Amino acid sequence: MRNSFFLFSFLLFLAACQSSRHASQAPAAPAKESVPAAEATPAASPAADKVANSYRYHFLKGYKASATREFDLLHTELHVSFDWEKREMPGRALLTLTPYFYPQRVLTLDAKAFALHRVALLEKDGTRDLDYKYDSLQLHIQLPRIYERGDTLEILIEYTARPYKSRQKGSRAISKGQGLYFINADGSDPGKPRELWTQGEPESNSNWFPTIDKPNERTTQSMYITVADTFTTLSNGLLLGSTDNGDGTRTDHWEMDIPHAPYLFMMAVGPFVVTRDEWRGRPVNYYMEPAYAANARHIFGRTPEMMETFSRILGVDYPWPKYSQVVVRDFVSGAMENTTATIHYSALNATREVLVDRNYDDIISHELFHHWFGDYVTCESWANIPLNESFATYGEILWHEHLGGPDEADRQRLNDLKVYLMVGRQQSVPMIRFYHKVPGDMFDANSYQRGAATLGMLRQYTGDEAFFEALNLYLTRHRLQAVEIHDLRLAFEEVTGEDLNWFFDEWMMTAGVITMQMDVKYDHGKDETVLSLSQKNTSDPALHYRLPIDVAMYRNGNKSVSRVWLLGADSSYVFPGSYDALIPDERGFMVGIVKRSFPGSYIYEISKPGMPYHMKDLAIDSLEVHQESSPKAYESMRALLKDSFAPIREKVLEKWEPAASDFHLLREMALNDPDPAVRAAAVNKIYAVKDSADFDVFSLAVRDSSIKVAGEALFVLYETNREEAARYTAKFEESNSPNLVTTIAEIYARDAGAEKQYFFEKALKKDIGWSRFVVMNRYVQFLGRMDDPEVIRQGIVDFRALGESENDNIAYIAFRSLKRIKTALLARSQSLIPEEEKSKLESLIDEIDATLKELYEGSDNRMIKKSGLD
Repeated sequence: MRNSFFLFSFLLFLAACQSSRHASQAPAAPAKESVPAAEATPAASPAADKVANSYRYHFLKGYKASATREFDLLHTELHVSFDWEKREMPGRALLTLTPYFYPQRVLTLDAKAFALHRVALLEKDGTRDLDYKYDSLQLHIQLPRIYERGDTLEILIEYTARPYKSRQKGSRAISKGQGLYFINADGSDPGKPRELWTQGEPESNSNWFPTIDKPNERTTQSMYITVADTFTTLSNGLLLGSTDNGDGTRTDHWEMDIPHAPYLFMMAVGPFVVTRDEWRGRPVNYYMEPAYAANARHIFGRTPEMMETFSRILGVDYPWPKYSQVVVRDFVSGAMENTTATIHYSALNATREVLVDRNYDDIISHELFHHWFGDYVTCESWANIPLNESFATYGEILWHEHLGGPDEADRQRLNDLKVYLMVGRQQSVPMIRFYHKVPGDMFDANSYQRGAATLGMLRQYTGDEAFFEALNLYLTRHRLQAVEIHDLRLAFEEVTGEDLNWFFDEWMMTAGVITMQMDVKYDHGKDETVLSLSQKNTSDPALHYRLPIDVAMYRNGNKSVSRVWLLGADSSYVFPGSYDALIPDERGFMVGIVKRSFPGSYIYEISKPGMPYHMKDLAIDSLEVHQESSPKAYESMRALLKDSFAPIREKVLEKWEPAASDFHLLREMALNDPDPAVRAAAVNKIYAVKDSADFDVFSLAVRDSSIKVAGEALFVLYETNREEAARYTAKFEESNSPNLVTTIAEIYARDAGAEKQYFFEKALKKDIGWSRFVVMNRYVQFLGRMDDPEVIRQGIVDFRALGESENDNIAYIAFRSLKRIKTALLARSQSLIPEEEKSKLESLIDEIDATLKELYEGSDNRMIKKSGLD
C-alpha cells in the first residue's frame, strides 16, 4: 500500500529541502569484502544483550499476537449486487473451511455491520439453518457437531452489507475503514463518475463479506458481481465469463484459484475503459475513466518492463495469472496492492501535459513489488507489516536503479532516509513492534522509509549476490505463506553462513535513532590519516550498535575499500599516509543522522565526475559556503552544472551564486537543458540574479512544453511584467495541470479582484490530487482580501460543500479553512471600522459558526471531531 501518510512526509521533505541539509549519510559500498583480522567483528554486541528481552518489553507494552488459527478458510464464493440508492450490498457467501488443528464446535467469522438474513450449513441432502450470535462485529456460529481436523464444512450466509454503519475507524494512512465505498452514488455530481470500490487493508473487507479477516489466513475465491450492463467490473484473478441477465444487468464471474489473504480481495465497478497490454502472454490491463484512458499507456506502459525486471532480479517470476491496475475517485489512501488488481488514487488520472514533467513509476513499482512481498509471501501479523511495506518501498529503489543506475537508486534511498529522519524518528519505536494500539498505527515512516533504508544497508553489508540469493530463498521457501521477521533473518543466515541476530535486533527490533560522528584528519607529522567514529542512540545513550562501515580510499586516481567496525561509543582507525579522499560510508547507507568533518581538500575530490551521488550532494553543500571567498569553489560549482545526473545540476542551480557573465549559461540551461526540473531551476535562478527588466527568457520559458517550467516562468513574469503575465494566466486558467493551477491560484490570491473568484470555484472541482489543498489555502487568502460580503459568503458556501465531501482529507481541510476565514473576519471586525461594516462581518461570522456546527455534528470524520469547534 502507498498511502496518504506520504503526503505529509513529502510536504515535510519539501520544507526541509528549502533549508540547510545535514551532511549525513553516505553511499553504497561494494560487495562484502574480507577485512584484516584486527578489524573483524568481536564476539558480542552490547545491543544484543539490550534486546535479548525485547519480547518481554513488547508484552509489557501490550503485545499484539498473531491471530490464533482455529479454522482454515479454504475457499470463498461471493454473489453480490448493489443498491446504489441505499449504498448497500446484498450478498450471498459460501465459505469452505476445515479445522486448523484442534476440534471445533463454534465458528467465528468477522462480519461488520451486516443485516443477516440466513446462516446455514450445506449438507449432501440440502441445507440446515444454524444458530448464531452476532454483535455487529463478529458472527459466532454454533455448528451441529464437533468438527475434527480434516473435516470440511460449507457455510452459507445471506446478508446485506451496510458499510456506512460500520464503527471501524480509519487511520493516518487509510482515512476510512468501511471497506466498501459508493462514489457519487446518486449521480448528482456531473464532474465525477459513479463508481464503487473496496479497500481491505488492514481488516476492512469484513465490512462487505464474512471472512476470517486476518493477514495469516489464505483462501481462493470466486466472485459473481451483478451490475448494470453499462458498468465495467474488476476483481482478483481472471474473468471467466459474463452472463446477460436480460434485465439490463450483467453478472461477471471472476476466479482466483491461488490462495491469498482476505484483506487483498477487491472489487471495482465503474464506467472504465480497459487498455490491454501483456507480459509473457499474461494479461496486463489498465482501467481508467474515459476522459483519461487515452493516456493509459503513457502512465502504466512500463509495467511489463517492471514485471520482467523484478522477476529477473528476484529469480522468481511474477507468480499470478494477470495484473490489472485501476484508477478510482476519492480513494482513501494512495494505492493498494490487491492481488492481481491494484487500485490507485485519482492523481494517476494524468493528462499528457502533466506527464511531460513526471511519471508515476514510484507508486506503480511499489504496488507491483508487493505482489512478491505482501501478496505471495505475507506478513503473519500487522506487527510484521515492514515485511510488506519496507520491501515495496525498496522495490521503488530497485526500479530507479534499473532505469538510472546507482546514482538514481541512491537518490531515492537517501530521500526515503530523509523522510524517516524528519518524520519517523520522532516516534522512537522499533520497526517491528507488537504493541501498536490498532493495525493502522503500523503504516508509518518506520515501516516504509526506514525499512527500505535498512534493506539497503543489509544489501551493502552482505553484498549483492548474497542479498538477492537470500531474497530468492525467502520467497521460494515461504511461497503462499504467512511470515514473521525471523523468517527473513533465517534466510539470510542460511545463505551467508553468518549469525545475523545482531543486525536484525539492532535495526529492526530496537527503538531509537543512531547519531554518528565521522571525522577524518590528516596528521602531517606522522604522515597518517586518522578516522574517528562515535555513536549515540537517541532512546538510550548507553546502547551501542555493532556498526560495520566501509571506507573508500582515493589515492592517485585509484580506489580501494576497507571495512572497519564501531562496537562501542567511539573508536579511531589509522591509515598510513595521505589520501586524495578517505570517506567512510561513501554512499550513505547508515540509517541514522550522520555528521562529518574532513580536510577541505576533499571537497574538490568528491565533486569530481564519477563520484557517487551522495558525495557530490555533500560537496555542493560545502562548496556553497566557500564559493564567495574561493574562486576554486565557485569554479567547482560551475563545473557541476555539466554533471550528467540532472538532480545534481538542479541542486547546483539552487545553491550557486553565479556571476553576471554566467547569464548566457543560465539562459541556455533554462531553454535547452534536457531535464524539465533543471530548466525550471535555471528560470528561477535567472530571476534571482538578473536585472528584472530583462525578462525575454521568461516569455520564452512560459511557452515550454513542460508545465513545471511554464509555471515557474509564469510566476516570474508575474513579478516582472504583470501585463504579459496576465495574458498567460488567462490562457492557462483552463489547464488541469496541478502545477499551473496552483501557480495561478497563488498569483490570484495575492492581488486579483473579486472577478477571479470563479477560477477558485472551478479549480476546486478539478481532479488535481493533493494540489487541491494548495488551492483551498490560496482561496482562503483570496477571500481574506475581499471587502464584498457576497464574495465572502459565496466562499463560505464553497467550503461548506467541500466540508461535506466523501473524501475525509478534503472535508477536514475545508473545515479548517472555514475556521481560518472566521479568524480573519474576527480580526477585521475588531479593528477601527464603521459600525455598518462591522455588522456585516459579524453576520458572516455567525454564518460560519452555523456552518461549522452543522459540519461537525453531521460528520463522522475523525479529524474534524478531533479538531472540534473552537
